[in-house]
Amino acid sequence: MVSETYRITPVKIAETKVSRDKDEVLVAYSLGSCIGLALWDCKQRAGGLSHVFLPQPRDFEYVAASGNSESGPGFVCKTRHNEQPGKYGSTAVPHLVSELIKMGCRRHNLQAILVGGANVIPGLSSPFGQIGQLNLQAVKGALAMEGIKIVGEDTGGNHGRSIYFNLNSGVVKVTSVTRPEKELRFEE
Repeated sequence: MVSETYRITPVKIAETKVSRDKDEVLVAYSLGSCIGLALWDCKQRAGGLSHVFLPQPRDFEYVAASGNSESGPGFVCKTRHNEQPGKYGSTAVPHLVSELIKMGCRRHNLQAILVGGANVIPGLSSPFGQIGQLNLQAVKGALAMEGIKIVGEDTGGNHGRSIYFNLNSGVVKVTSVTRPEKELRFEE
């Protein structure tokens, strides 16, 4: 699946990792209702991966920001001081964009690939609906607010997945115990 010359870097639940290391593959394992959000700048050959756990914090609120700034996200979301911003779809997107911009990426070059958002236990949902679907809606809404194009996705259904994001090639491999391996690519 992944060449032995690559270094595997796991991205755990609620984490976000960014890199420009051509020998690195960012991996989020066992995505059920979680979303693996991969962002990539093909010009910089840099990207990041967030392992989104929930759609938004309870005290979620958009706060106006310029939206045109290259120095930060187009919007800000409140989080509790002890929570990782990658935990929620509403906060993971602006955080990941901000971290990539700090590395020299340009907002207008960023593209997204989404993996996960399944309902792996049929009949199980929160009082608000199916978490996988809510996670997907939150991430897509936040990407729209940031003006970032989704160039690929493998989402929904009732099966878990893992995402392998090769930072050098911009190739995302999606694996599942019950489905064949799938390859998604960012646009050059």
